[in-house]
Amino acid sequence: MRLNKELAELKNEVAKFRNETDQRLDLIEHGLNKYVALNYVRAVVDYMSHTTTNFIKSLKCPENREEELECKEEFIEIQQKYIDKLRLGRLSESNKTLIETIDWAKQDEQRMLRKGKEACAICYRELIEMLKTNKSLFDELQVLTEPSTQNEEKLEIISSIRPSELEENVLSPISHEVRLQIMLSIFRGNGRFVDFIASTNLSGGHLLYHVNKLIKHGFAQKYSSKDYRLTKKGIKTLLLLAQMHKETTAADSKIQKSTKPSSA
Repeated sequence: MRLNKELAELKNEVAKFRNETDQRLDLIEHGLNKYVALNYVRAVVDYMSHTTTNFIKSLKCPENREEELECKEEFIEIQQKYIDKLRLGRLSESNKTLIETIDWAKQDEQRMLRKGKEACAICYRELIEMLKTNKSLFDELQVLTEPSTQNEEKLEIISSIRPSELEENVLSPISHEVRLQIMLSIFRGNGRFVDFIASTNLSGGHLLYHVNKLIKHGFAQKYSSKDYRLTKKGIKTLLLLAQMHKETTAADSKIQKSTKPSSA
């Protein structure tokens, strides 16, 4: 009887320990996800603010310079509303404001068409495409900030990986230093072909080959303003690479310190 009682107590202690360990692991995982999400939010905010503002400034009105400046001021003011909310961490409010902004731009595009102002309608059309790109980034943020998937689901996702497709669609397109330099140049706001020449020391067909490789596999896209911009896939890939580089560098540093012989 005494032995049975001790075994029961031991089982209770083991169960308690497992429960506490699971809770700690959940907290660690939640903290890590939150850390990655916060860094991703900051990067997306900076990217949206910089590239969207530059895009608006690049718009040209062939008819009226004064109206062009007024439109640009209005566009910048409107897009800044959802970016400011995002910067404060109010993701749902920011997303709602962005959706309203897209609807507003669509209505004004149609209004310009009814007035026969085709040039103005084109500007609104290009603005809508930019806003839709930002909306896709919002969708990514929502996925990151939602509760993480269960371990079984993660294992299922990993198990479904097809190495040949991963190599063809992800690893191979970014496995060249020049392409990474191009992606970084775009991310920093230097998204024209002349910027890529400066950052890679390549030009002509050689450089165009690498740019087209990124476009073909969905990491970047070209706009009518001759600017290149990263897609959602391109931005997320850069952020994941940066995070991996940071973690592996820190791990290598710890290994070097632990294996370094102590001085006598």
